[in-house]
Amino acid sequence: MNYRLPWIAALVLFGAMLVASPALASQQAPADCAFILGFKTLQGLIDEAEGPATVGECLENQRFDAYGNAEQRTAGGLMVWRKADNWTAFSDGYRTWVNRGEDGLQVQINGATAMLAGPDGASLGMVTLTQGPHGVLIAAGLRGLSPGGHGFHIHEFGSCSPSFAAAGGHFNPEGTGHGFLHEGGVHAGDTPNIYAAADGTARADIFTAAVTLALDADHSLFDADGSAIIVHEKPDSYGADPGAGGRVACGVIQRNAIG
Repeated sequence: MNYRLPWIAALVLFGAMLVASPALASQQAPADCAFILGFKTLQGLIDEAEGPATVGECLENQRFDAYGNAEQRTAGGLMVWRKADNWTAFSDGYRTWVNRGEDGLQVQINGATAMLAGPDGASLGMVTLTQGPHGVLIAAGLRGLSPGGHGFHIHEFGSCSPSFAAAGGHFNPEGTGHGFLHEGGVHAGDTPNIYAAADGTARADIFTAAVTLALDADHSLFDADGSAIIVHEKPDSYGADPGAGGRVACGVIQRNAIG
């Protein structure tokens, strides 16, 4: 009887392995940068144009979705592939490199948009943000404002609901004081006032090096809780107390889609 025990134990172990095998086989394979069609080609083009290892090693990935598209994170940023037209792109948060077959490698500057609305939900125009090599260009095209000056700021939270108070205070990752004319410093979200004409329209171009659209930077507008654009009813004082009054327009800053 004792001689049969090892054989019984072996049979039990073999049976357990058979049961476990399907579960093991169903686990996702380790991340592999080569699985996206065109990855190696695009990686080579970027490295040739920008220097070695710009794309970086693969960290994690999302396998193909129901439409055959895929995306994965690399050490350098985000790689995506679109099955419909074999479109491959890589973004590092500042630039996007796109490989569209016959068009070859195209480079574009990443940007963001905020669609502004009033407290009643009425559309008041759009603000676009474009990342440049030395900072961010903010372009505002607004309407429906009262004539005259208005405080125009980047706020710390990417929310305008349930009220504009949800946007929080000025974007201020450094914890500095407020006001261009105040010795305590300037919030990163402080920008010059904008001025509406008699018909309520306002157009402004503002450049700031205090923020970035790049990911994973201390002063990125795309931190964990996002950011928003707020327009105030009165002009900012540029002193320690903004004095700009109530919030008349709000828009969450949204990253433009890659490509």
